[in-house]
Amino acid sequence: MIEDSEKLKSSLEGKAEHLADRLVPYTLAGTGAVYLLTRNVMKALAVLMVDFSCALKLAMPISVLSAIREASHYQVTVKGGKYLEAMSEADTIVFDKTGTLTKAQPTVVDVIPFCEAQSDELLRIAACLEEHFPHSMAKAVVDAAAQKGLVHEEIHSKVEYIVAHGISSFVEGKKVVIGSAHFIFEDEKCVVPEGYQSRFDSLPEEYSHLYLAVDGKLCAVICIEDPLREEAAEEGGKVYSAFAVQYTGAPVETQWLYPYLGKLQPGAPHVDVYAEKVLRELTSQRKGALHTGEEERAARLEKLIQAVEEQYTKR
Repeated sequence: MIEDSEKLKSSLEGKAEHLADRLVPYTLAGTGAVYLLTRNVMKALAVLMVDFSCALKLAMPISVLSAIREASHYQVTVKGGKYLEAMSEADTIVFDKTGTLTKAQPTVVDVIPFCEAQSDELLRIAACLEEHFPHSMAKAVVDAAAQKGLVHEEIHSKVEYIVAHGISSFVEGKKVVIGSAHFIFEDEKCVVPEGYQSRFDSLPEEYSHLYLAVDGKLCAVICIEDPLREEAAEEGGKVYSAFAVQYTGAPVETQWLYPYLGKLQPGAPHVDVYAEKVLRELTSQRKGALHTGEEERAARLEKLIQAVEEQYTKR
């Protein structure tokens, strides 16, 4: 990391170095001119003493190092100045969900049948196939079967694992496949059984789906969720609040929004109550700004009110 730090400098550091290098000839020329005009060595040296090219070269790297050090106090590792510079220009943050916002412990929520077989029987077949592979989704299926006391003996033939797609095998002479929608419907050309299309169209979107098909027909959809970390909503609220402040130019006192915005997540309990509290406070601050003639501040707060309304209230 230290060896690569030279390659990871921000463009501002490079500009500062080039500017400092360009100032050196002018400083030397000024020193010479002062000596020629005054014949005084001390006055000539004074020009060198006030030269700020060295300070310019030092200031930028020190500023970057200070910012990296400050980030480390918040458990954030920054590899170099160019990443800080890129972050300052970001208007959207994309998080890796698994293990970052979630616990990375997928669990089976439901097994939705698309045939006459019972959910437990379909889960048993799925677990029989999935037990051979150490994938987190496979483990979730196997654990769900174990919790229900379902015994899944080796009733299948040789199992074929298709990387990033799914599993294929034969059970009682019938081809059984389990995996992603792409694998089941596009690669294996499986279809939704007649009479089950409406059930398929209404699958809950908040879960990950694992599809099980037998002889070219969809038999079950296993709904899997990865539980959200307890602190994810609060920290996500802080990030949203910080960007709301940056985007709207709202004053620093809007940091009181942090605890509220962490609770203003889709599906969170009492979300409407918290939204109303936030809007009441913002409206009060806006009225105060208008009363004191702070029109720019009032406009910024109005912008923030609109953002909160768009995100968290029903129109």
